[in-house]
Amino acid sequence: MEIVFFILLVVAIIVTSAIVSGSEAALLSVSYTKAKEIARENPKDLKAISLLKIKDDLQKYIATIVVLNNIINIVGSIYVGVIGVQIFGEVYLGIVSAALTFLIIMFAEIIPKIFG
Repeated sequence: MEIVFFILLVVAIIVTSAIVSGSEAALLSVSYTKAKEIARENPKDLKAISLLKIKDDLQKYIATIVVLNNIINIVGSIYVGVIGVQIFGEVYLGIVSAALTFLIIMFAEIIPKIFG
């Protein structure tokens, strides 16, 4: 049962971090001019208006996203390390940490930012 929880925890961290990373990339990939044009063409579309509002104060939103992503990655990694030590023992902590680091970089940073 512990191993299932461990795997679900790793997946949850990666998926959550991927969503946040993809959101960051998506916000940065749309220019302010494009957001303004979309909002002008769709004045009743709340998504278009929200996008323009975010682009108006982009630094605040990006800072929030980066902080949130770091919290997810750091706290999640610590928790996975603690659970990993309980399941596998202290000897495997380095392997668990290296594997999680690789998974986070690949599946929660690089790939979501490519698609974002």
